[in-house]
Amino acid sequence: MSTERAYMLVTCKIDPAQAGAFQQYVGTARPLFAAYGGKPAGQYSVASTLVGSADTTHVIVMEFPSADAIRSCLTDPAYVALIPFRSLAFPTLHIAIAADFDPMPLIQAGS
Repeated sequence: MSTERAYMLVTCKIDPAQAGAFQQYVGTARPLFAAYGGKPAGQYSVASTLVGSADTTHVIVMEFPSADAIRSCLTDPAYVALIPFRSLAFPTLHIAIAADFDPMPLIQAGS
């Protein structure tokens, strides 16, 4: 079981025509994330895409106490019930878990 802090990285495109679904999702998801120890670490609008497809408009970063907390939150029945709203509000959505990264082993392996 992971005990180090972890980050939920979200890249998405918001559908402005689905404002109701967006409000339903965000209004319920935020307190649920907080219940699992999640706190906002950054919210950004994508200014331009330099590499890859331009299918995302926003990036959200949330800090959690562990990767297990993120997994538990996203499989909580209350969150699962939000997936239909999430699918409407975000036609493009990618969620990843990131942890602190020490590049030294890679640098040393390349030496």
